[in-house]
Amino acid sequence: MQVDESVAGTTAEIDESLYSRQLYVLGHEAMKRMSASNVLIVGLKGLGVEIAKNVALAGVKSLTLHDPEPAAWADLSSQFFLHPEDVGKPRDQVTAPRVAELNAYTPVHIHQSPRYVAVLSKEWPSGVR
Repeated sequence: MQVDESVAGTTAEIDESLYSRQLYVLGHEAMKRMSASNVLIVGLKGLGVEIAKNVALAGVKSLTLHDPEPAAWADLSSQFFLHPEDVGKPRDQVTAPRVAELNAYTPVHIHQSPRYVAVLSKEWPSGVR
């Protein structure tokens, strides 16, 4: 993990009342590094949205979501931020504001470039999705 030492080395304030359990387990240094991290999550089906929720609650510097695929009825059973009225809308567009509500200290962005899809589809073996 690459961390910008200029940020991680500062005395960035950590809200101890919000992150008390994490501080106890991880310590201040790990929390400083985490609070200096920018995270990208590609894919917001059941597992991706669970990871997005946990990363947002962990207190990273920023969280970027990418999943332009339209939500389907089948997604409602595993993606707990989706509602029936979201079917047909891009998953990242409807999920981002709901993930952002979890932690005011973690800004949530949407990455709209198809570049990641092209790169990832070249890397994955055929037949794997």
